[in-house]
Amino acid sequence: MCRMLMAVGDFEMSPLLDGLCLMAEDRNERHEENADKPFVHEHGWGIIYRSKKELKIYKSTRACFTDPELDSFRKLQTPF
Repeated sequence: MCRMLMAVGDFEMSPLLDGLCLMAEDRNERHEENADKPFVHEHGWGIIYRSKKELKIYKSTRACFTDPELDSFRKLQTPF
């Protein structure tokens, strides 16, 4: 199942990306009714953010927790 995060305003990107990875690896607070087995989401991820006056999109078929490009977004400064 897909998960979505949205942040608007003045925020740090790194904690949001950490939370995304924890959810995808099923290592956050229990969010699924799957007590008998973990639900690891390893089917890709993406990010949309505003850069100046346009939206930028990055999509990957790799799991966020294995995609080396994820770290390139940690210092991203965007209000959305």
